[in-house]
Amino acid sequence: MKDLIVLLVACIVLVLCVCIYSVNAAEISIGYSPFSYHVDRPDKNDDINENPNGIGVSYNGWSIVTFENSFFNRSWFLGKQFKWKEWSNNSLFWGINIYAGILKGYDNDFNVGGWSPAVAPTFEFGKGHYSLETSYMPTIHGGVFVGMLKYTF
Repeated sequence: MKDLIVLLVACIVLVLCVCIYSVNAAEISIGYSPFSYHVDRPDKNDDINENPNGIGVSYNGWSIVTFENSFFNRSWFLGKQFKWKEWSNNSLFWGINIYAGILKGYDNDFNVGGWSPAVAPTFEFGKGHYSLETSYMPTIHGGVFVGMLKYTF
């Protein structure tokens, strides 16, 4: 919980600083990830986290996100969003994005100092400043769907 509060305060400070001192238009987004769904769960009573309570902030595509992973451990993602495809119709929009960066909070063979490389394709749909960004992360046994509610300033 302390990590979440620290990140929230840092996000608010970042947004305020950018809004106050920015000369050029910047894209700033904040997001909350309240849900995930593991398709590889053999038993629905398994102790797997389906509520990651993720929170993140993005500035011109550079993102920092913290969440509780599938094993209830605090995890961090630092990386860059690349907008691959984007379509719009009036105030509705949809697009395909790719996030690439580093991830902390998982034990695997690719860790260097606790960090490992991460790539996540996403699909985003929204209207105006609000959007829903979803992703499917493949795993050895199946995968997990993740969703994030976003507001872009």
